[in-house]
Amino acid sequence: SRSRALGSTGLGLAIVRHLVNSMGGQIDLQSEVGQGTAITITLASSNVESTVQEERPPPA
Repeated sequence: SRSRALGSTGLGLAIVRHLVNSMGGQIDLQSEVGQGTAITITLASSNVESTVQEERPPPA
């Protein structure tokens, strides 16, 4: 089989799907024979206030 020839187990997408689902995201696959596969992952993010203070030059 092709996966054996390449040394893969086929777990990559299953792992990605599990991670994306556990983070409340979505995964979308679009595949076309002879063209390849596009994978789109959408994750929600929240606005987090930065705790890093910017260094500003002293006023002139």
